Amino acid sequence: MDQLRKGNGTLAHKDNWGLFDQILVSKSLLNRKRGEFFFFREYIYNKSYLTEYTGRFKGYPMRTWEGNQYRGGYSDHFPVYTVFLRQTNDNQ
Repeated sequence: MDQLRKGNGTLAHKDNWGLFDQILVSKSLLNRKRGEFFFFREYIYNKSYLTEYTGRFKGYPMRTWEGNQYRGGYSDHFPVYTVFLRQTNDNQ
């Protein structure tokens, strides 16, 4: 929800951002045990080439279709991704 408080989202509707797209993480990935992977951070992949520059959807994800018109974009949602880390021994 930090992303939404910062004004970021994965999709926009009537100029309101939402966090519709999510990644679910099991409880075991929330524990930081040495040698095991753990959840570090989630991101919204909202690079400029995925964003509309003009028109009524300016600032929104560049959609593939607008009604019956092919726009050539990727999606009306920004993708999300997660970073996992693994803590190892200092001498490895």
